[in-house]
Amino acid sequence: RALQLHPRKAGLWVHAAAWEWEEQGNVAAARTLLQRGLRLNPDSEELWREYFRMEVLFVTRLTERRKVLGLIKAPVEEEAVEGALPTSIEVPELVEESKTPNKGKQTAAEMEAGLGELLGGAIPRVVLRHAAAALPQRAEFVLSLYNVAALASTPQVQKELEDAVLASAEEMQPGHPAAAALRAGRAMAAARGAGAEKACDAAEAILTEAA
Repeated sequence: RALQLHPRKAGLWVHAAAWEWEEQGNVAAARTLLQRGLRLNPDSEELWREYFRMEVLFVTRLTERRKVLGLIKAPVEEEAVEGALPTSIEVPELVEESKTPNKGKQTAAEMEAGLGELLGGAIPRVVLRHAAAALPQRAEFVLSLYNVAALASTPQVQKELEDAVLASAEEMQPGHPAAAALRAGRAMAAARGAGAEKACDAAEAILTEAA
């Protein structure tokens, strides 16, 4: 009822999606709510951040569950797409939705790409790409998603998501100082085993190139 009365309140969509995802374990319903919210509020940083965060956490939980069960292969449909539960929040189509193009289904085809890509963070990367396209002047917001990547299931997936965030921000604003600082920090961490001087040289090279 609240969503029908206040469809432009991004926080309500986030709250409803969080209930489906965290309380009911229904990622499909949560995803649908966030997509509908973004159709009506395409420039909402709050909605885009929550959508990205949920998809990162979904991959993490899916990976952990498969490890516990000792599964190697399983159809994507069995775990990635869950049917709606009887307790799902039902929101009738809103007047505002009928006036906006349906862009919320753009990640559906990506989900069919295969279990390997799914576990590798394909869906969060698609969400990131759409967020950057929807907010082309907000490199700072895109960079704020860098820390969300730390929720990823494995160091490799985390690195790939971080790389995607940095690449998107730098494409939006070449030479972005914050992006350069993050890359420099990563370079220092990677070169730390070779000694402090090598680590500092690696970071300095990146900052000099960005300048």
